[in-house]
Amino acid sequence: MSNSLGLTLIEILASLVILGIILISFFTFFSQTIFLSKKVEDNLTAINVGEKILYEMKDTYTPTDSAETCPGTNPITLPSLSADNVGQYYSINNKNYYPNITVCQTSEEEVLELYQIHVEIFDEDSKLLSEIFDYME
Repeated sequence: MSNSLGLTLIEILASLVILGIILISFFTFFSQTIFLSKKVEDNLTAINVGEKILYEMKDTYTPTDSAETCPGTNPITLPSLSADNVGQYYSINNKNYYPNITVCQTSEEEVLELYQIHVEIFDEDSKLLSEIFDYME
């Protein structure tokens, strides 16, 4: 005599175990997604800070020959953005982003009257988040 009107305790426990495994995998996926989106947000913010620095430099900074030396290049004065304000940082979204700016000029760039700008953006733990290169006249 077979009674097929209900579920046995074993069937209910097996379905709960399978449901638990599926839910755990979804929770793991969502936590990893949140972590990754936070990391991407930090990198995008660092890129935006670097682009802002490049824009400000192209708009206001005029390089002159003297002071700091880039390896294998002509010495160029670093902009006041990093040289005069040691420890300067940009605070966005309750985080601090620290720029390191290098302005260099090779002999070929000197003929073309171009200056190479290298902007590095670091977080509070001195971890490199973004690195941007550009030229200015």
